[in-house]
Amino acid sequence: GSVLSGRVEARDAAHGLATIRLDGGAAILVPGAAVSPGETVRLRIPARDVMVATVRPEGLSALNILEGTVETIEPDGEGMASLRIACGGDHVRARITAFSVERLGLAPGLPVHAVIKTVALE
Repeated sequence: GSVLSGRVEARDAAHGLATIRLDGGAAILVPGAAVSPGETVRLRIPARDVMVATVRPEGLSALNILEGTVETIEPDGEGMASLRIACGGDHVRARITAFSVERLGLAPGLPVHAVIKTVALE
């Protein structure tokens, strides 16, 4: 997975969400976060909870969609692959099937969207 650092920008008590501005500039919404604006935090994003799209998806329940570029693709020999995606100054890892890599035509340098399903505060 990925561990990213950022700063709490805002807290929405009505929805139980905190907006975290990552060091690389992107913003991520984190549910259930008992944090205060200005606080520095670390976020853990499991690679299995990151989907990859070649066009910006719409109509999803996932709160966080980051624009990025595929940096590396490492097949594991068991039908899965680990991708490293550069999202501004941050890097997100995704674990997807090798079939999805082929079907989407993923390759280093390709622009993608990292769809993050789960984020945990550390």
